[in-house]
Formats: sequence, C-alpha cells, structure tokens
Amino acid sequence: MNEKESEKQKAQKSDDAAEKKPVEHPENRVFVNVTHLQPGAILRGKTFTDAGEPLYEEYHAFSESEIAKLKERKIEKIYYVPVTGNISEHAVKEGYDFMVKLLNVLRSGKNIDVAHLKNVVNIIMDDIYPQDVGLLKLLTLKEYNEYAYVHSVNVGIISMLLAKKTGMKENEVREVGMGAFLHDVGKINIPAEMIWKMDGSTEEEKKVIREHPVFGHSILKSAGGVPEGALEIVLRHHEHFNGSGYPSGVDDKCLSPGVRVVSICNHYDFQITAAEGKEPVTPREAIFRIQKLAGTVFNPIIVHSFLREMTRHVMDGPVYPVGSVVLLTSKEIAVVREIRKESDLQPLVDIISDIHGRKLQRPIRVDLRNDETRKIQQIVSQPK
Repeated sequence: MNEKESEKQKAQKSDDAAEKKPVEHPENRVFVNVTHLQPGAILRGKTFTDAGEPLYEEYHAFSESEIAKLKERKIEKIYYVPVTGNISEHAVKEGYDFMVKLLNVLRSGKNIDVAHLKNVVNIIMDDIYPQDVGLLKLLTLKEYNEYAYVHSVNVGIISMLLAKKTGMKENEVREVGMGAFLHDVGKINIPAEMIWKMDGSTEEEKKVIREHPVFGHSILKSAGGVPEGALEIVLRHHEHFNGSGYPSGVDDKCLSPGVRVVSICNHYDFQITAAEGKEPVTPREAIFRIQKLAGTVFNPIIVHSFLREMTRHVMDGPVYPVGSVVLLTSKEIAVVREIRKESDLQPLVDIISDIHGRKLQRPIRVDLRNDETRKIQQIVSQPK
C-alpha cells in the first residue's frame, strides 16, 4: 500500500467518524421523557437521542411503533432543537406602517412609494431565508377599520412563505410579496362596510367589489415601478380554477404561479380574520374549506401545496389529532390512530360504526392513503 492510498483511507475513516459523531446542541435543547410520548406527538424541531444521535426531522409525528422501538433500545430521554426562526415584529410593523401610508397616499392622489414596499419585502425575505419559520404570529384586528391594513400584511407574509416553500425563485418570491401587499389597493374608494367582502350581498355590491382588481391594476400601472408579476397578481387574484371568478372569468390556464399563491392565501386570511358582521373561523376550519374548493376555485396542486407546506405555520397542532373521532365520506365513523405529519389528511383510522350508525363489534383498520373510496369529511370530536 503506497503512502497516498494510506492517507486516502485515513481521510475516509475520518469522514465516516464525523458522520457517526453525535450532533452537539449546547443551550437550545428541550428534553422529553420517552414514557411521556404519545402516538401522534409532534415536536417542533429536529429530534435526537439523549446521546445526540439524530432521529427525525422537525414536525415528525411519532407513531406507536416508533415509541416502542425507542423503549426497546432503552432510550429514556430524547431531545429536540426548536425551530426558532419567525417573522420579526419589526417586519410586521414595517408592513403595517407601509399599508397605512400607502392607502393615505392613494386617497390623496399621489404615487405610491415602491422603494418603501421593496424594503418591506426585503425585510420579510431576511426572516424567511435561509432559516425555517415556525408558527406564524399573524396580525389580528383591534378595530374593524384596520381590516385593509391587517389583511394585506397577513396575505403578504403567508404568500411569500408559501411561494418560497413551493420552490419559486427569490426574485419571484419578491414579486409575490409585492403583489400580495398591493392586491386590494383597488378598494380605496369602496365604502368601509364593504372593504372586507370578497363578493357582495346585492347585485350593486357585487358590481362595485368586482371592479377593484381592474381599478387597482390601473392605479399601479400608471404609477410605474411595480413589476409585471405583481401587477398580474393584483388583476387576477379573484380568478378561479374553473373560470367562475372575476374580473375576466379566465380559467387556470391563464393564471401564473404567483396568482395561484396569493389567491389561496388571500382566501385563507379572509376566513380567519374577523370583520364587522363576519365571524372568523379557526385555522383548521379554514383549511377544511380550502380543501373543498380544490378543482373549482383553486388549482388542486396549489391546494395540496398549501395543506402540505403551511399547516405547521398556521396551526398549533395537526389537522387530525390522534384520537379524533371523524366522519368519513362513506358516512362511517372512525377514530384517527396514526398520522405521519401535521398536515396528514389521510391518516390511519379505525372504523368503529357502519354507514347506518351501528357500532362494529370489531373496528376495521384502514389506511386512507390506500383507500380511494373514503376521505375524512369532518371532525366529530377531538381528544381532550
């Protein structure tokens, strides 16, 4: 064996040892007793054995068999390193201040400060690149007349994060952010009681509201400096997958990825935000409603991406917690027994009653990933 080969083997052994060496995390470790783990438990960070051996990626849902294996290995404790990245209060405040200034400027007939908007988008970019982001702390209304500001900031943040998660390039994410912040500027002359509405209660209201994408696009086009991708978002964010939207009634073939992203994020925040005469729904209920709109209002692929990528950022827990009693589309009642991740819409379930509501003597275990005839229709009850 010559000297070069010997050195190469030493280097290879060194690399192998480095790979097997436990990961060290000094101050930010959170320890969990394995005996306290329950099936469906989700730890918001990467998990390791007490000795530092990597186990699972962040937001992994522990199964009964995985917990049993840890006990078999006589591992008494594991730890996780929490995801600490988040959208800073500074970024949110900058976004809110920009929206207040923007709407005041537009009402006075002056041009928008595009440089200010780009700065806001860059601040948010710094928060979502390259780190992972935890549970989003979105703005909530203190007064109903804040709806226009709060809604636009929330849609901007959610849209940029989803755009990043779906693999869009950084310059595209920036355009998505600009378009999301500006998507409702065409509502500046709409009466306050109609600002939060997506459609309208009367034909007159519908006519007024459905003009806002065209009006907003016109204002921004005349102002100059707004990228074409952002302008398209302003114009198209109420168009639907099946062509039933407005203002032009075009279908999904005419919609850019940026439009699809902002459209679904706009709808999500609309659902969870309170407004005068409108009750908000929970993030879980908003997600269920979006799921039902796949193939009509929204492209099924963007719905899947939203559910897969955004659930852990907008919900403090899984869509279907283990132990939940659910109604299936087959009209059977089942209990959720195992999930793979927070956004798992096809968990492992035990069917406990038939389509007539009769209790089964022996539950039937079904993996909904492998059953095309059954889906979860709604949650009947959740574990306490």
